[in-house]
Amino acid sequence: MSEFVVESGGGAMMDRRSGPRKSWRSRAQLRWPSGATMDVRTIDIGVEGLALVAERNLSPGTECQLVFSLLINGHPTPQLTAPVKVLFGSLSGSFGGFRLGLGFGPTSRAVQDAVQQYCR
Repeated sequence: MSEFVVESGGGAMMDRRSGPRKSWRSRAQLRWPSGATMDVRTIDIGVEGLALVAERNLSPGTECQLVFSLLINGHPTPQLTAPVKVLFGSLSGSFGGFRLGLGFGPTSRAVQDAVQQYCR
């Protein structure tokens, strides 16, 4: 989880998460340096990134912080924060909002351990 996983092809950013993903239905929050926040609903997560649903679309390349908690062995983790970058976004009627693919930036050991443990 050391770099954003992004490939630019034909001017479009594409989700290139190649690792396994695990379903993750929870609430989380995106936070910007300005203090602005957006509540989101998660879809899935893997060690390289995640998919979520937001009320508005975000441009590929947008960077912010993801504030979240994972349920591991029946217990929630303490609140975790990780840098993320939007890789793609599209309107999704089935999810009731914009489905966004985000890649993790450099994360703390606590975030890496929690995500790896959750994905097992």
